[in-house]
Amino acid sequence: MPRLFVIAVLVALVAPLAQADESTHSGNPPPADAPPSTSAPPSTSAPPSTSAPPSTTPPTTPTVAAGAPEPTTPPPSLQPKLVPPEHRTGNPKHDIIPPGHTVPDEPFTHDESPYSLRLDLDIATLALGVTLWGGTSFIGNTAPPPYCGGTNTPACNPAALNAFDRLAIGHTNQNARTAANVIEFIPIVYLGLDMFDVGLKNWKTYLTDLWVVAEALAWNGAIQDIVRRAVRRPRPFLYTAGAYPSERDGAEASFSFYSGHTSFAFALAVSCSYTFTLRHPHSKWKWVIWPALLAVASIEPVLRVYSGDHFPTDVIVGAVAGSAIGLLFPALHRRLRSGPKVVTGMRLVPVVSQGQTVVALVGRF
Repeated sequence: MPRLFVIAVLVALVAPLAQADESTHSGNPPPADAPPSTSAPPSTSAPPSTSAPPSTTPPTTPTVAAGAPEPTTPPPSLQPKLVPPEHRTGNPKHDIIPPGHTVPDEPFTHDESPYSLRLDLDIATLALGVTLWGGTSFIGNTAPPPYCGGTNTPACNPAALNAFDRLAIGHTNQNARTAANVIEFIPIVYLGLDMFDVGLKNWKTYLTDLWVVAEALAWNGAIQDIVRRAVRRPRPFLYTAGAYPSERDGAEASFSFYSGHTSFAFALAVSCSYTFTLRHPHSKWKWVIWPALLAVASIEPVLRVYSGDHFPTDVIVGAVAGSAIGLLFPALHRRLRSGPKVVTGMRLVPVVSQGQTVVALVGRF
């Protein structure tokens, strides 16, 4: 799909970099007390007292020894915090956040991404996913035609199907196919929701989110392409004589399991919904975002069945696989508020050996 290559190229060209500065605040040492008196006036004779009045002298402040380090106030990042009021239990063990930790559902600000990128791994992950997805497309062009239902192959036997999938036989609606090809582009609008959420001025945050979603989509496409080219299941329209005559002998006619359009729609819907939930864990809108995006994604598999391109089990597996991948990649990149936004350990290292010099990209793995 050309649109996904455009997304991957745009993300690869601009690496979101974020720097986090931590300032320290030093406190003033307490003032030293005046040196104690070395002599006292001689006491005059007085009648012995049977009881002494209580002392009213305030307690002295301990002095700082010469050469000792001055006490300092730890920076805010190293000071314990309290959980938000709505999440307090009254138990100090649960209500106090240790230094360097945060509550999992603490909202992120607009200039912060809920994801953490490690460029030495994420560049390779995205590039490999796009390469596998594009590579399987070239391999598919050389795949043999379907083993049944073609011009020179025997007719497909409906009795070999389970009763659930046999419901798709006979549905070859061209209008449903056209509508499915149009609706498959609607999920791209989800990416604009995140940009609207974070704002244009926080473009680095948006690119970080987009990078994670692009990884999920690239690997979703790579996995489903590898599976359907390995399974080579004939599409339902091959079980109907005369349906789509120009496509019956093509390699694509045997790529029914599982539905790539369905997995793409659900991977994008789940990853975008999950991103919104991480940024706004207490927002009531998340109960609207999830059903709305999943409802739109559910239109695609219905149309793909009625067009004769997929069996019901093809779209069900596609929805499950797409949802799992759309949730897995963002979950792997999820970070705490105290964690870094971008971690990079990459560096270019020259390598000289036997008359040739190359540059190697080295990173921490």
